[in-house]
Amino acid sequence: MIESREKRNYGNLSAGFVLIAIAVAILIAWILGNWIWFIPIVLIECGGLGVFLGVVLRRSAKPGGPSRSTSAYYTFWGSLLLILGLLWVVNDQYPGNLPAVAAAFIFWLAIMIIILARR
Repeated sequence: MIESREKRNYGNLSAGFVLIAIAVAILIAWILGNWIWFIPIVLIECGGLGVFLGVVLRRSAKPGGPSRSTSAYYTFWGSLLLILGLLWVVNDQYPGNLPAVAAAFIFWLAIMIIILARR
């Protein structure tokens, strides 16, 4: 796992980004006049950060540094937040398509399992 100092740095980066994401989501929801969009916007922004951190950690993986499991952790949870936010927006824009949204989620889950299982 990540050593204590690096874990704290990633935690501080994540906390700072989440605060910025909340501020941006508030502004976007206010401009759109639809406050329910606050939640999917935050999910999409934070999910994008998680995927970005996962990719960066995977590329910089070296002995003694962040492990692949840490990269997989950020990639999985970041993409989960991202897909949930995107599916929320799609379902809000095109209501009544719950089977398609559920199928898209299951498809995403299968792809993530395949990608993260590769060594």
